[in-house]
Amino acid sequence: MPREHHGGQRPFRHGRPQSQLNLLKAVELALTGGYDLVPFTDPMTGKTDKRQLWGPETGDATTFETWDQFWNAYAEQTRFIVEKIVRLFEQTEEVVARFSPTPYLSCLVRGCAETGLDITEGGAELFYGTIEAVTYATTVDSLLAVKHLVFDRKLCTMQQLIAALQDNWEGHESLQAQALNRAPKYGRDDDLADEMALQVMDLWTEETWKHKSRHTGRQFRPGMLSWNYWVSDGFVLPASPDGRPNGKFLSNALCPSNGADTQGPTANVNSVGKVLGGKATGGNGD
Repeated sequence: MPREHHGGQRPFRHGRPQSQLNLLKAVELALTGGYDLVPFTDPMTGKTDKRQLWGPETGDATTFETWDQFWNAYAEQTRFIVEKIVRLFEQTEEVVARFSPTPYLSCLVRGCAETGLDITEGGAELFYGTIEAVTYATTVDSLLAVKHLVFDRKLCTMQQLIAALQDNWEGHESLQAQALNRAPKYGRDDDLADEMALQVMDLWTEETWKHKSRHTGRQFRPGMLSWNYWVSDGFVLPASPDGRPNGKFLSNALCPSNGADTQGPTANVNSVGKVLGGKATGGNGD
């Protein structure tokens, strides 16, 4: 099957659309029981929205006594976000198929002539919807920081950590330094950190593979996105438990967080290798 370049980023097979999944949002929602950590303020108008419920109510994180309770809340929020992306994709897919068919393009894509279906109706031989994750390492490092600070070393309570994030770490510099410099980090060939990275990878990729679109039967599959969302989303998302303040860029694709790969390129590659296997079923993943 011929390949094409997609936006200059990487080679893609023909007939492949995509959606983006911000993994870090699930950490925020786990901390707040499904609510915004910090209400959104429009930078153009200065207007601040009311605090909204965005995810399932997974409980008051300040009452969690074990790491497993927090992980379960994070996992539920992740599954919810994947499901929401799928549902939004389906709505778009139905509208596009009805109002914006692509007969000329469909003539050039293998499978459409054979089935008599437009690309938008599911005619392509390879017909996938790729949910591509962003903020992967920031998410892993944030989960590691919550575990390290609150549950393992008990350097702060969950309530204190949440307050630090709501204050954008201002006035909590000592705790921020612990998160930045003492909590484990993905990308250092640290088995403890890389085990967490694998759990995060397994969770969202396995959840993604469960879904097919109702309109065309399009199979959803996971990918990792390398583009500029890691910069712009840093201004949208609040401070994160790994020590990153609001406004600072996030991690890019599978790469460790910027500045976290302190053990050199070999350690970096080893960490990536531990989490990258097995999820591209039949060679169909990105």
